[in-house]
Amino acid sequence: MISEEYSNATNFSDGEIYVQICQHAKNSGYFAERKWWARLTKRKRDFLRSFMHHPLRKALDPLLCMPSIFNGLNIGVLDKIMALKCDEVSNN
Repeated sequence: MISEEYSNATNFSDGEIYVQICQHAKNSGYFAERKWWARLTKRKRDFLRSFMHHPLRKALDPLLCMPSIFNGLNIGVLDKIMALKCDEVSNN
């Protein structure tokens, strides 16, 4: 809650934004989720929207309880990850 209150004072990584969006979507925090979506550029919003329906996202959901794993996430390259078409490998 404190990080969200003073959110304009810091820059959040793509991984932190992704984790917050997923957690608020799971907990039905529509307005809080929209605040986090607004932090992304239009290009990154488009990539993340398409990634939210990708099978790889379901594989990452159990890891949301460990947010530090996502610190290196770059939403700008999600289109390249989805273009690999290796969903069956990533789900194992």
